Amino acid sequence: MNGMKFMKKWHLAVSLIFLASIAITGCNHNTATEIGVSDDSVKYDYVPADDIDLQLNVIYENADIWQVSDEQVGDFCESRDFKNYGYAIADLDEDGYLEVIKSGWAGSGHFYTNSIYEVTETGELVAFDMDAFRQLDSEPSMLAYDGLLGYRNKDGELCFVMEDNLTDGVKPADKHVYQVVFKDNKASVKRICYYKVNYYDKDGKSYERKTYYDADDNEIYMYEFYQCVREYYEGMTRERGQLSWFRTISFEDIKASYDDSQNFRLTDFDYKMLRDYIADGALMGLYTDQACEVDVTGDGYVDICIGVTQGSGIVSSGIVLYDVYNQKFYELDDRMKYDYFITEVKDDIIHVRRLGKQSTNNDIDITGKLQFSNGELKFAAL
Repeated sequence: MNGMKFMKKWHLAVSLIFLASIAITGCNHNTATEIGVSDDSVKYDYVPADDIDLQLNVIYENADIWQVSDEQVGDFCESRDFKNYGYAIADLDEDGYLEVIKSGWAGSGHFYTNSIYEVTETGELVAFDMDAFRQLDSEPSMLAYDGLLGYRNKDGELCFVMEDNLTDGVKPADKHVYQVVFKDNKASVKRICYYKVNYYDKDGKSYERKTYYDADDNEIYMYEFYQCVREYYEGMTRERGQLSWFRTISFEDIKASYDDSQNFRLTDFDYKMLRDYIADGALMGLYTDQACEVDVTGDGYVDICIGVTQGSGIVSSGIVLYDVYNQKFYELDDRMKYDYFITEVKDDIIHVRRLGKQSTNNDIDITGKLQFSNGELKFAAL
């Protein structure tokens, strides 16, 4: 897939996710503490940054530092079983040395805790400073991501977009979207936007109400929520890579995680921003078809295309293209003249059926393909 060019080859090798002992009784703050850290790492005279296999071996040989024991899983969070955890490998700070990520959640609040350990040139594992995460009410849910969404700012820093997962647990709850930067073995966090979820009863029924806010606590509309993310990173270069999580610990698992991390994968955020644009933004429409991942714009980066219907009286069917790399949306819509429907994707070409709205049209039913030229999304007859 052409989208693999997105990755910039920042070595993303997913490693192990950690547990933390969270004393959760339905409270809404993070009380997790780190576990399983040891100073007894296996040492080498020298580990070069370009020797990936040796780095992976360092991670494997020092598994006692980052792995979760059976006792900790079975007796986690006041005798509650640890619900989910995993391990992953990455080079989040892009210094050439791989990191082991431990991430997991437990308790009624679905509170996450994340720890990261980096291989050093002497073959040790050094823990990242995660104080910025620990100060949050709920840490970002790294385990929930198969792909990391990132942007490179003007200073060359790789900035990741992450969410917490509080709304999956204790209620009422908030959901936060953060910018996360890993630099010099330290995590830093900035809030981009968030929403509060409250519940109320009316006429014997329970209802949910969400209130949306920007980073400065200004109330915003629902459709502006993920728009905040797009605007926050406007003008930055888009980056991303895959995370491949595992739970059983062997060198083969660690190596497979690293190898898989080199593949390209779109992220949940891409689809969230597309759905937000369609359902709550300028279109006020409904997406109807399964999304197609094809490089329609021809710039070497995968785009997302999806069929959309809009309107209440006269219903119109069209196609929306999300140029993920350049953060732009394009529409193929001739509301009063034609409807467009995606029929299939073959050889990286999106085939489209065009139906005329007026019976007098001599081109009432035409098969073609989706085409992008001169900055516009177009229909080309076959």
